[in-house]
Amino acid sequence: YIPSRMTITIVGKQNTEETYGIIKKYFEDLESRPEPGEIKVIEPEQAGEKRVNVFFKSRPAIMIGWKKPTAPSKYDYAFDIISSALGSGSSSRLYRSLVLENKIASGVYAWNGSPGSRYDNMFIIYATPVEGVSTEKLESAIYSELEKFRKDIGKSEMDRVRYLAESSFIFMLDNNDGIAGQLSYFQTVFKNWKYISNYLENLNKVSIGDVQDAFDKYIRDMYKTVAVLHDDRSIK
Repeated sequence: YIPSRMTITIVGKQNTEETYGIIKKYFEDLESRPEPGEIKVIEPEQAGEKRVNVFFKSRPAIMIGWKKPTAPSKYDYAFDIISSALGSGSSSRLYRSLVLENKIASGVYAWNGSPGSRYDNMFIIYATPVEGVSTEKLESAIYSELEKFRKDIGKSEMDRVRYLAESSFIFMLDNNDGIAGQLSYFQTVFKNWKYISNYLENLNKVSIGDVQDAFDKYIRDMYKTVAVLHDDRSIK
């Protein structure tokens, strides 16, 4: 935690001279220190599926994650599309199938980029079964929907999901706090705040082939980790 690694972002109408005066008052005297150098931990390539079972007094749940590259890889943008299509809102594939139609899940979500975006990360699906449905049945249904999506995603769905992803991104910029947060994030994580201006352009470049290619490369058992939360009150 040194001054040269700090990002300060200020947005909105302001008096520039007064603003810089305040920044200098509170930050100018911070002692400069040597750069620690970049630390990048590269995990050994996963050689097969990993499973974790946790027993607790709680409703059951399942979380499935696949390792994948982070930005600026084109696959990171593809997984933004995939996460929106599969598990973002009540119109997503997993929600429609598992919650509304088959009624085997009480909730299901998908997101890209866990736990952070500085290094390669994971695409994750989280789901909770309804009473009387096993996590095994729910897990099997998730895989079935993934395969359907990979095979039959079409242009209209791509367009709908792309618009959804675009709107979510734009909504994050609809106030000064959101703008400051995003600018700071991109500058700190990617070392270039201008990345924010290229995001939508790169997202729109994602094709159906890119999505299918991302599936073929990364939605594989060898990159998968499954964590299951069991309700230990059912154990005699």
